[in-house]
Amino acid sequence: MISGLAPLIGEGFIGGAINNRNEIREYKIENGQFYNYGRLACKMDNVPEIGMKEKVAILLSRYTISSGEMVAIAFKGRENTKFIGEETAGYTTGNGYDQINDDLVLIISQDTFIDRNKVRYNNKVGVDENSEFQHNIDLKDDNQINKAKEWLNR
Repeated sequence: MISGLAPLIGEGFIGGAINNRNEIREYKIENGQFYNYGRLACKMDNVPEIGMKEKVAILLSRYTISSGEMVAIAFKGRENTKFIGEETAGYTTGNGYDQINDDLVLIISQDTFIDRNKVRYNNKVGVDENSEFQHNIDLKDDNQINKAKEWLNR
């Protein structure tokens, strides 16, 4: 997800995960490509390039979970970015695993997500402007979308 959004997120250190020993596993964007802990995640063409002064609205809700929360966190600290909606679900951890035997794998949370300013997200990702998520509504009547359009067009 971050690979495809790299032109909107911007270059350099964009966040990652930090463990209880304060060791950081970095997420970076270099030349429009997303690197996950130093490994190219997915080669993308990523055109057109989008200037960092362009406005970006991020819509969040209680249904934004785990990897979606990491994508939102990648935008935290970016100029001209506004978060609209509700706090996220709060699954802001990176998981590791150990193979116990052929039939058993132990999966455990090993770190928490951080943004480009190294702010930890131990729980939910917050918003700049609250707007309750609306179920089963026509998009033209969606409060979050309308607030985002209004801000983007200002």
